[in-house]
Amino acid sequence: MTGLALRPASAADAVLLWEWRNEEVTRLNSFDATPIPWASHVTWLEQKLAADACRIWILEDRARPVGQIRFERRGDTAWVNYSIDAHHRGRRLGTAILKLSVCRACRELRARDVAGLVKISNIASCRAFAGAGFVRTAGVLESGCACVRFARACASPSSGDLTGG
Repeated sequence: MTGLALRPASAADAVLLWEWRNEEVTRLNSFDATPIPWASHVTWLEQKLAADACRIWILEDRARPVGQIRFERRGDTAWVNYSIDAHHRGRRLGTAILKLSVCRACRELRARDVAGLVKISNIASCRAFAGAGFVRTAGVLESGCACVRFARACASPSSGDLTGG
């Protein structure tokens, strides 16, 4: 897809990220479906933006924000969480945001692999992970929800594949 680009999130994106997180379908696909209060969100975002082990990027389509992706390194793994704006779903942007960001996250976070947990009921995200080269590795119970774990190895620096996926 032409016109797609990632940019780092900033404090100026607080309202946008808060609205996306509190959107109904996003909440239903999250492990905590309760709405997030504004003050809690601002504190959380400040901490994440300042953390060396976290990256948050905004996906833009022709300079318009259409989604977000967050990677958090725990051990050698960068755990991924993303969402797509409700008005832009159904365009394979989940796959696109994963493809555009995985190698960058691996490089910047010095991770060995990337993993994500998806509720089994979230078929669109399961397809997005598969389309971005992730492998379904295990069924997992997370916060009382049946989930699938997807994983993908980070490319080694010697392979030359550090640009996008």
